[in-house]
Amino acid sequence: MLSEKEVELFLAILYNNSISRAAETLHVAQPALSRSLHQMEDQLGVKLFDRSTIPISLTEAGIRYSIYAKKYMELLNALKDEFAALRQDSPGILNIGIPSQVANYIFPQVVSSFLLQYPNVTVDMKYGTTKQLSGMLKAGRLHLSVLRTPLGDKEFDNIFVAYDKIILAIPSQYQVVSPQDHDSNLPTYINFDLIADRRFFVTESFYQSSVKILLNAIGASPGRMTYVPNLNVAWQMASKGIGIAFIMQSMLRHKHLTPAPDYCMLDAPESTLHYTLSYRKTTLAGNPLLMRFIEHCQNSFQDKVF
Repeated sequence: MLSEKEVELFLAILYNNSISRAAETLHVAQPALSRSLHQMEDQLGVKLFDRSTIPISLTEAGIRYSIYAKKYMELLNALKDEFAALRQDSPGILNIGIPSQVANYIFPQVVSSFLLQYPNVTVDMKYGTTKQLSGMLKAGRLHLSVLRTPLGDKEFDNIFVAYDKIILAIPSQYQVVSPQDHDSNLPTYINFDLIADRRFFVTESFYQSSVKILLNAIGASPGRMTYVPNLNVAWQMASKGIGIAFIMQSMLRHKHLTPAPDYCMLDAPESTLHYTLSYRKTTLAGNPLLMRFIEHCQNSFQDKVF
């Protein structure tokens, strides 16, 4: 009646409020997920979800099932953690989620330094948007996730760990930065109207989750927005003089491009992104390895800047 696969399926639909979005989170086809749900309901003899509502909602039976499903996943994860700790060759496994915009430079280095201290630990990193990672965390697929938006669920704790800024990498030939600031890596403020008609490069997920919010806040509407695979590609486009890139200020601490574009930022609170370490309270209580990783992250970002 309860299996890991079935519970994971059920919780993914529950936390995403949609079969199609749950299918994306689980990386399966929507028809296959729908068939699996029908098989579950046929086996139980009850309907778990009311598909006539938008978004999809739990039936009374689904509400009862959700209580046991969450407890089941907590117990299963606790069991896995304890057995992993008992194995002499592997003192533990950590499944962590990392937002796509900080995945290239920041957290791989944090994980690397953690593994140097605990060489037998296995760390599995999942990348995605805050919404995707929140769903995986709630479904019990992650021990911890770095999130842009703290979870409001009382089952979870959120620890502020660092902040970062959205900045613009602007080809120097555009001549929008004063000469005295031209060689500086410290971003200066810019009036967006000066560059609004230019071509911009950004990843689609970063635009939808953060950049769009910033532009709406300042009432800006760029005419030409081009999506690229990752922020590093956007940055390289700016370095080559092809267009303006939306990137993170933290990238400047880990890499330099030649020729270097000018770096600017927009005067709005929405340009600052705050990140938390989010985890289920019961998971932390039974997992000392997770506690050590959280402490490592806090020590890594003592200045609170990515």
